[in-house]
Amino acid sequence: MKDYFIKLFNYDRFANLQMLDCIIAAYEPVKAVGLMAHLLAAQQVWLKRCKHLPAPGSPVWPDWSANDFKAIIEDNHADWTSFLKQTNNADFSKLIVY
Repeated sequence: MKDYFIKLFNYDRFANLQMLDCIIAAYEPVKAVGLMAHLLAAQQVWLKRCKHLPAPGSPVWPDWSANDFKAIIEDNHADWTSFLKQTNNADFSKLIVY
């Protein structure tokens, strides 16, 4: 199960980087930048939930620039894969508080 989710997050990283290239090529359209910022912030919120940590105080619709996205994509990927590598099969049956 762990390997499956790591594979999904590897694909997520790939797809997010592809989307970033499209956003930058389109001269950073405001709506696309806002949606991508929300997607990346939501990944951080869900990681906190999965770790049973308090939600971050930052907004889920942050005012981030597309120039910041590559580092955030890489950080989110590293944080999620690190978390997943520390899990065991029983962890995938635990409830996550929303």
